[in-house]
Amino acid sequence: MLDIDPSLPPARHPFAGADEESGSNEADNATFAPADPSHPLAPPVPALPDADGIEEWISHPGNLPDLGELGVRSDGQGRKWVVLHEQATDDHDGRGWSATHGQAEQWHRIHSWIVSDDQFTSLLTWLEGRALTHRMMPDGPDRHSLLLADFPTVPGPWTDPEPDSWHVSTFQHEEHETAQDALDVSADDDDLASPEKVPGPAADVETVDALAMWRKKREERQAESLVDLAEQWADGPVDHKDDWLERALAAQPRVRIDRATDPAGQPVTAIPTDQTYSWSAQSSDCSLDAPVSVTLLNDPLLRDSGLRRDPDRPCWYDADGHLRVQYLTWDRPSGTAYSLLASREWLEQLLQRIGHCLVQGMLGERQTVAAEHPFTWREFSQSAGHTAQGRRTSGTAVTALRRSLR
Repeated sequence: MLDIDPSLPPARHPFAGADEESGSNEADNATFAPADPSHPLAPPVPALPDADGIEEWISHPGNLPDLGELGVRSDGQGRKWVVLHEQATDDHDGRGWSATHGQAEQWHRIHSWIVSDDQFTSLLTWLEGRALTHRMMPDGPDRHSLLLADFPTVPGPWTDPEPDSWHVSTFQHEEHETAQDALDVSADDDDLASPEKVPGPAADVETVDALAMWRKKREERQAESLVDLAEQWADGPVDHKDDWLERALAAQPRVRIDRATDPAGQPVTAIPTDQTYSWSAQSSDCSLDAPVSVTLLNDPLLRDSGLRRDPDRPCWYDADGHLRVQYLTWDRPSGTAYSLLASREWLEQLLQRIGHCLVQGMLGERQTVAAEHPFTWREFSQSAGHTAQGRRTSGTAVTALRRSLR
């Protein structure tokens, strides 16, 4: 079994005694050094409140990240870059959940998929107004047992799953729930959600004490159940043939799989643009001082791209030596971020050649840093489309204020 990836460049080693003098961290020994926090392609740091303003900040649905702005960025030379994958986490003073509790934190993730031209509009229509989750959109593979130099891999069932695995679908209740219905949850539910549109005026801030309402509804249901059960047993034990249990089960909400389909009724196929490579630094024979994790193009895209990776950095160049795809990481005072970015010019040429469009999706949360899941937090998500001709369409942002019942 391999303990060393020989295709990785040597890790940066600090001078002897530097750890004690400056207090080094894992980034000091990273194989791929983080970029400067002021790098123009870094995601912007959100405005985070201090402790006194956290409750209002979470409750109000305004000033959330906008995928229309985050999805494409410019570097210092005016070149445009499309975000294919991103994870950013920032907190109020940058110390993170393990050091300080009670401060404001916001995180977001951006994912992307390629979709054929004839299914592109259908998918954007299906995604409109939906809260984006991984339960509906396929994930890129996470590879642990390959060398970085082995990418792209040869086509095969392990690297190129069946199209069914990239179909878009989600679970949905048969009957649409209104915002009021969302409060009438069972005693086993973990949280309450109040869906809202973005942006929303101050009057839209939730004022209902959802926890008190949930307790009242639970008590009413328990009382009704006891009365119903007493009536069933009034004349003795209930006959096992009685259909009371069947009727009770039939009254429970039912779910179905909601599939995204194109005008011809065929399932929509969305292929993730990214995959993850990681290499551990835990083995005693490993040559690394810190684990390595790189997000790169998914094999179906990388294989036919004609790109070549820089031997010392997670950057990919075309035959003329132009930088086309890059993976950047940041350790900044407010937190961390990493992004996989593709040259807009190169990406649109690729999309046109293969007859596909790009769909981006963003999801994230505002919350309070806590040892356990916070009592109140806000979720947000949004989708966007990008054609080979450069036309961009941003969907409606969806947000919900959630309250934990634990």
